[in-house]
Amino acid sequence: MKIWDYTGFGPLFVTNTKQSEHSPLGVSLLQKALLQNKIPLVPIGGINTENFASLFGYGKIIPASISMMADKKSLIKIVDFIRDYPHPV
Repeated sequence: MKIWDYTGFGPLFVTNTKQSEHSPLGVSLLQKALLQNKIPLVPIGGINTENFASLFGYGKIIPASISMMADKKSLIKIVDFIRDYPHPV
């Protein structure tokens, strides 16, 4: 029986939209967590169009970024990236 579909992981990067007392975890720790995790991880915190691509190719992730998706230019850039990504996302 599956009782947990995904879990949050962050803050992944430095973010200016929310105050946090936690240091960014970084992509390296995300990679390690993905090796030990059986469910998708949801990286959160500081994800933007410049670092979005660094999240792919390591396992089951579902990136979350409200501020990036709320900006039309950023959203178009991310949709183009996902569409052109060489492997299914």
